[in-house]
Amino acid sequence: MQKQLAEEFVHDGDFSYYLRLKTLYDGEEWKQVYQRLLEQVEDRYRGNWRICELYLAVLVEEKESAKLLQYIQENKSEIVKYYPHLIEEYADKVFVIFSDYIMVSAQMSSTRSAYIKVCELIMRLKEIGGKEQALQIMQKLRLAYSRRPAFMEELRQITS
Repeated sequence: MQKQLAEEFVHDGDFSYYLRLKTLYDGEEWKQVYQRLLEQVEDRYRGNWRICELYLAVLVEEKESAKLLQYIQENKSEIVKYYPHLIEEYADKVFVIFSDYIMVSAQMSSTRSAYIKVCELIMRLKEIGGKEQALQIMQKLRLAYSRRPAFMEELRQITS
């Protein structure tokens, strides 16, 4: 009864019940339940933010970095939140996704506050080891947006 109730809450997107449910099973039994739950969540997370948050939390909890990377490749804006769970194993791919996200963010930017956010992303990329990629992005942005003085000013503030 307790397992069934906890599983229903998990299906509603409650991660705390996922953790409780995990403690109710022994090792081998949990592996089977986990695989079934993961498949069910994977089928439902698109278009449902609660289930999506649950899915990502489960991937992080269970160290499913390959699945997390696949999700991030499809949803690049999530790289900022989830790179710490991927950087050790997939540094090169993290740098590429981060770079792509920065370029898309720059394309959508038209105000100083948006330019500042783009520059913060570039600095974050540098901090996590993507200094070379950050320098390349800054060079591309200087060429592409040379007629945006506020953007150029913010880019100059990034130290090498």
